[in-house]
Amino acid sequence: MAEARARVEYYRDVIIPRRQRIVELTKLEHNAMLVGVFQLLQAKQNEAQVRRDFIDAQLDYWAARNNLDRALNGIAADNTVTPATDQLMTKRTSTTSPEGGH
Repeated sequence: MAEARARVEYYRDVIIPRRQRIVELTKLEHNAMLVGVFQLLQAKQNEAQVRRDFIDAQLDYWAARNNLDRALNGIAADNTVTPATDQLMTKRTSTTSPEGGH
């Protein structure tokens, strides 16, 4: 759980602000006609991907925390998949699959 929390904090405190700054600087370069629109779009796309990765990290953290709470309270792990978590995991795996795209 500590590793998952550290990963979430790293995304929140380091990676996301860094990607935001890259997009801001790329916008300035685009306005000065130093880079093209495709480089600007790529920077924005990278920022969006980092935000999706951050959400995945949060999901992993909350799953680890839930498992720890269950272990501390002596509740057996529930390996059944509810429809809500099944949809979430399907969306999560479909966004990380190499298929599709351009």
